[in-house]
Amino acid sequence: MKIDFEKIINQTITTLVVSIVIGAAVITWRGATSVDDKVKKTKDDLEYLITSLSEKLANYETMMISVSNQLTMMIRNQSDLAAATRKTYMKPSGGLTESSNTIPKVSIETNIVILEQQQQSNRRQMMQQRDIEKQLRRKD
Repeated sequence: MKIDFEKIINQTITTLVVSIVIGAAVITWRGATSVDDKVKKTKDDLEYLITSLSEKLANYETMMISVSNQLTMMIRNQSDLAAATRKTYMKPSGGLTESSNTIPKVSIETNIVILEQQQQSNRRQMMQQRDIEKQLRRKD
């Protein structure tokens, strides 16, 4: 019985190459399926986030409209009050003079600063709520 070493070595190398190719295919398949799972989970998370943020945005817009209306009413009431408090006095020399408004006016800039502070507070609240929701999702 004659042993053909060349044939044995060729068979071994062929078997080794085939097992490497099959192993690479298995690794690629597992990677592809795990990526699909991650993409699906991320898609679900994004859909939940969009739904949640849409509701919050609607609430935020409602609050902004309310604050804007309140600010407009406040400015209108202030100008009405200023007009109502102007009085006409007699000058000692004989003629009429109009007194200046003695009620301090809140400038539009001050009202805008107050409005911006309220907006920042609302943003902080929304971010805190989003962080809480993220933590809850991570626990799930």
